[in-house]
Amino acid sequence: MEKTVRSFPDVKALIIGDGQDRAMLEGFCLEKGLSDHVVFLGYQEKIGDYYQVLDLLVLPSLSEGLPNTVLEAMSFGVPVLAAGGRRCPRDHTERQRHDGPPQRSRSARGEDDRAALGTVR
Repeated sequence: MEKTVRSFPDVKALIIGDGQDRAMLEGFCLEKGLSDHVVFLGYQEKIGDYYQVLDLLVLPSLSEGLPNTVLEAMSFGVPVLAAGGRRCPRDHTERQRHDGPPQRSRSARGEDDRAALGTVR
């Protein structure tokens, strides 16, 4: 974030949610002079309101599989920068950013829809 602030002095990072590392992260931001650029919002009920104002979602976790956060951001059209965790959908976020979602034929989509509904025999 320090490098980002040097290049983009008006940048703001929103950290939504609470966790065991919040106090440590707030202290780190204070120590590094980032308090004006990093806003800790805590737990939020209406998370969709925040996706609508984001320019980018950053998910630095190396241990999460397929976090709902990534799927929610993508559903709002927010670009995702995710660390290379074991199952994080790096290839899906890259396709979305560069080429849009992978295209499938109408019949393939129909098969997937029926499979999801449990109606394919």
